[in-house]
Amino acid sequence: MNSMWVLCANASRARLFIRHKPHAELEELPALTHPASRQKASERGSDEPGVGFERAGHGMHAKAEPTPLKESEAKVFAKEVAKHLQRAFEHQQFKQLVIIAAPAFLGLLRKQLNNTVHASIIAEIDKDLSQLPPAEISQYLPNVF
Repeated sequence: MNSMWVLCANASRARLFIRHKPHAELEELPALTHPASRQKASERGSDEPGVGFERAGHGMHAKAEPTPLKESEAKVFAKEVAKHLQRAFEHQQFKQLVIIAAPAFLGLLRKQLNNTVHASIIAEIDKDLSQLPPAEISQYLPNVF
């Protein structure tokens, strides 16, 4: 377990790479995807809150503030990615982790990571580089591994 994993993610796709030796090329692992994060709100249904009536008078009010569906789906995906990383770490598939993620998704992911995975992180980069080829992603990696 002397390898480093690189997670390159946004709210709908998480690409994983492994580097077995310092400065070696990144080898791409199977990606995790969450298509629901890409759907338009009109394709998924309403995220509008229910409507209630005032006890007195004739007014109506929203029952709760809506949580945008994209944000809800991003939270679900962050939890899924965190569980995947935890299982991989427990199975000693990596020792060090670099996370490169879109800023909003990085914040969601941080909240979901357990202490052992969090301790393995050697760098965090708040950029969405998930569409770049491995050679270009490598240019953003720290020189520690």
